[in-house]
Amino acid sequence: MTASFYDVKLKVLRLLGDIVAVVEDDDPSNPSPVGGGIYDADILKDAVHAALKRISSRIWKTTIYEIEEAGTNFSLPSDLLDVEGVFENETSMFIPRIGFQTGQVLSTSMTNANAWINYPNGITFVNELAADGAKVYYLAHWELPEDDDETLECPEMTITAVTLFAASYCLLKSAVEQGDIAQYKTKVDSGQPVDLPAKDLSNFFLARFENELNSLPMQTRN
Repeated sequence: MTASFYDVKLKVLRLLGDIVAVVEDDDPSNPSPVGGGIYDADILKDAVHAALKRISSRIWKTTIYEIEEAGTNFSLPSDLLDVEGVFENETSMFIPRIGFQTGQVLSTSMTNANAWINYPNGITFVNELAADGAKVYYLAHWELPEDDDETLECPEMTITAVTLFAASYCLLKSAVEQGDIAQYKTKVDSGQPVDLPAKDLSNFFLARFENELNSLPMQTRN
């Protein structure tokens, strides 16, 4: 079973040597999100969300979006990475993808077939899609959890990679704080203003993340 959002945040805190902050909730039935003494709940959430998006470049989620009306231009869900294929309900056939070329006129007038092209957040059909609509098969990033008790969608084998990237992300906060202090270094033996241990540690975790992600089996596109 894949870890919960709570479990992953605890893994990140342990990796960073941080401890869970004790929060007294007014309503015990609605506890505050878990956070650390140094890395609070907000930065942990940002870090895990960033990690889930990052691993999706190699291990993604496949899903289907239903178009249920006629038209030529449609917006697609915000978790879209790329469109794999489009199945037209009226013809029960997959519609081919076409590409943009300079000076090209988007037309399929030579046949009665349709075609499509996608852009960052939507899809456009050359001819109007029938009212029966279509099924859009697309690649998506993993769902981004909000509550601690939510189970992560990503495969169990990716949890280590998610933890490493999230740790690297959290350390960026420390690197910025160290940079604000380091600008006031005046003594030679205090180091150079650009000496940021947290930055180096963040890069270390990022390198470990890349090694872990590259060791996982790469998904193949259909």
